[in-house]
Amino acid sequence: MCGITGFFNNIGIEKNHDLLLKMTNSLAHRGPDNYGTFIDDFAALGHRRLSVIDLENGNQPMTDDENSVIIVYNGEIYNFLELRKELEEENFSFKTNSDTEVLIYAYKYWGENFVSKLNGMFSFAIYDKKKKALFLYRDRLGIKPLYYTFLNNTVIFASEPKALFFFPITKKINMKVLSNYLSTHQINFSEETLFENIFLLKPAHFLKIDTNGKKLIKYWKLPFYDNDKGEEYYLEQVRESLKNSTKMRLISDVGLGAFLSGGVDSSILVSIINETVNKKLKTFSIGFSKENYNEFKYSDLINERYNINHLNTVLDESEYFTLNEELIKYKDFPLNVPNEVLIYKLSKILKEHITVVLSGEGSDEFFGGYGLFLRSVHDYCKLFLLNKCPDFFTDNVKAFLSDSLQRQYKSLDFSSLQEFVYKIYTVFSFEEKQYLFNEDILKNLENDDFIIDYFDEILNLCEKESYYDKFLYFLEFYHLEGLLLRLDNATMAASVEARVPYIDHNLAELSFNMPFKYKIKWKNENNQIDAYVSNAREISEKFDITKYILKKAFDNELPDVIAKRNKFSFPVPLNEWFEKDFKNYLNMVFAKHTVFYDIFKKDNVMDFIHEPMYGKNGLKVWMLLNLKLWIDNFF
Repeated sequence: MCGITGFFNNIGIEKNHDLLLKMTNSLAHRGPDNYGTFIDDFAALGHRRLSVIDLENGNQPMTDDENSVIIVYNGEIYNFLELRKELEEENFSFKTNSDTEVLIYAYKYWGENFVSKLNGMFSFAIYDKKKKALFLYRDRLGIKPLYYTFLNNTVIFASEPKALFFFPITKKINMKVLSNYLSTHQINFSEETLFENIFLLKPAHFLKIDTNGKKLIKYWKLPFYDNDKGEEYYLEQVRESLKNSTKMRLISDVGLGAFLSGGVDSSILVSIINETVNKKLKTFSIGFSKENYNEFKYSDLINERYNINHLNTVLDESEYFTLNEELIKYKDFPLNVPNEVLIYKLSKILKEHITVVLSGEGSDEFFGGYGLFLRSVHDYCKLFLLNKCPDFFTDNVKAFLSDSLQRQYKSLDFSSLQEFVYKIYTVFSFEEKQYLFNEDILKNLENDDFIIDYFDEILNLCEKESYYDKFLYFLEFYHLEGLLLRLDNATMAASVEARVPYIDHNLAELSFNMPFKYKIKWKNENNQIDAYVSNAREISEKFDITKYILKKAFDNELPDVIAKRNKFSFPVPLNEWFEKDFKNYLNMVFAKHTVFYDIFKKDNVMDFIHEPMYGKNGLKVWMLLNLKLWIDNFF
């Protein structure tokens, strides 16, 4: 795992070694073990290395034997040995045992679309001297980031935006993305980011820049099939696919371990790793000392069952906001979610023991873990029938159901599926943003219609008709990218490589072509009937079983108490903090008059953070705090 950066112009560049070195070394935390640079008349490439595979010979930039193809690469290719064997059969020879060298010759043999043969997490740049071309690649599901911009026809790229700013790029806040951040936690909106004119390369795409100009090319999309192959088939396939995916991610020449929360996802990974590796597995958990703010009793159960080497870490509350501020400077953006700080802290601790850690992201998106969000589909269908076919219900049922849905959504009137998704998914309502934003900012936000339209675009990319499948597709191709950016940022800031076995494109294709009934299953027929007059909050994880197929596939590996646990979301006691111990901290941060108040109304912000205008709003205050800290740091 590494940090990469560079710039390219096929007409020619200024050969500025000092500039390239500054860009490269700004990413030293991503790769503390080695660094390297390459520069010629057209391209400059920089690399900071976190050594994981072939520690002696894997340094970069790396070139082919003709010195015509040069690569800087961040990530891991898990099937590189199979690809290497294919290439050796075509008479290619290798000087190293690294996956980086395999990428070079795979490009030379199969051409620019060779990326479709890769299984892994990656972002990399390939400079082809003969073609005077640069290619920027990102993995299918967005595990590893790659940012880029253009300045006077020169493309500049890096693993983090900080490296781009060594060029004279005007820093400007993208107000549309800022509004989207308050709505959805996301620091990007499609390929736009919070920095205007700095873009995040889309997952499953590569950017080609050559003498014909620039072109963004999509190399993979999720295939859809409609046949139901039966529960036993999917049980076997899930077991086999996840075990294969996990075992592929155990290749390492340095110490390796796993995050262990005590939930279903991490516990399954630990069971697979434990049966595969020959030495005692190191696992790590973190939480607060407050009751209900850690999962230690569950992680300890897995520790006892598998006799692993486990460490529980308690985060001192007084350290949280210091780490929060520190992490924003590494990330160059406000944080996505409050538990990002805990992942960062735990990564700093585990770095004392290991370098590679496996994590459970992706399971909820692939297998139906967000029960409340997904069961809201049930509510949307009832709302549709209430509005369009009122005679479908008796008066008593209609009144009861209307009351239940009104409690959940505060409205019974949604004009479209995408508007409904906007309502249930977003954090800040547009009405709250109207209260907080200055008037001149509001003029350009279009009542958040641009967000609703984008949600519609994503939902329509799913070729299946089922609303459940569309909601899962939305989670995978919108929600998950934010979680992956969170994981990449928090681990790489501590020079740790995080691998995500659930996020394998083969597993994604399997899960998305599995009927929804195998993901969230009614407990019995009576529960299914009762659900017709209940709302999603009353249904989820009471009348049904989330991630049913995953839990059943590994039921022999999971203690019953863990398999039957409701979802636990790594909570942070924000409400309590902001009402008591950290009220002065809030006042100190928000009192300072900065560019933040060119965007927000100061009096309204101060009222919002201190008065529970909309009930308990600790998460919203935390998001405003992160925006304030980010703006104060970068503007």
